[in-house]
Amino acid sequence: MTKHNKSLCENCVFCCSTNPDSSVSLIRHVYKRGEILFHQGTARSGVFCINEGIVKIFTTDRNGNQIISHLASGGDLLGHGHNPHKPIHFNSAMALENVSCCFLDMTHLRDLLEENPLLMFNLIENMEKELSEAHDRNCNLINKNVRERLAYYFHTMALKHGYLTSEGVRINVRLTREEIGSYIGTAHETAIRFISEFKSLGLIKEEERFFYVLKPQEIAHLAGQDVVEELSPREMM
Repeated sequence: MTKHNKSLCENCVFCCSTNPDSSVSLIRHVYKRGEILFHQGTARSGVFCINEGIVKIFTTDRNGNQIISHLASGGDLLGHGHNPHKPIHFNSAMALENVSCCFLDMTHLRDLLEENPLLMFNLIENMEKELSEAHDRNCNLINKNVRERLAYYFHTMALKHGYLTSEGVRINVRLTREEIGSYIGTAHETAIRFISEFKSLGLIKEEERFFYVLKPQEIAHLAGQDVVEELSPREMM
């Protein structure tokens, strides 16, 4: 935990919504890769807003298996929950790389909402985004086979977390085979088999634990998405 500095928080909706003379107190946290922001089943004490980095959101079943729901990045809010009458985290959040974020406890969140009612729209938009992503993911799990789901994973990761290089679109997220399997709803052995197939077809490659999408249009077509235009470096940053 460090002293808060608004100049470091370009993506933080809290900082953008706080007046210079506001009495609302923000706390800036920095988490290293693998550190937990909050645990499933613990009490919610406030809301996090990610400024930089990527966070894995997941639930753990009774057998200890992780089920990844989505990946959060700059500008996303975490820990707010969807039911004010159940102030318990229903999932966990873990940093996939170094993450900086601002934290606002529930009392100060209410104060900030009174100071700036427009912040409520940001909260609603964030929840709508989560629900939309969950809907899309559930539709993919139901309607697509494993090969199509894996293609959809690479397609969306390239759009959201990729950037263009001379070798292809590098996905700047490092997930293990087991995590990829969890994300697309299959066993990691199956994920390994189809990843190998994609490599043999020249659709993707892997270097230093980072995946590169070599043929974005073919990946998009296999995923059942509209064929994407050639991606520019600015679009992929």
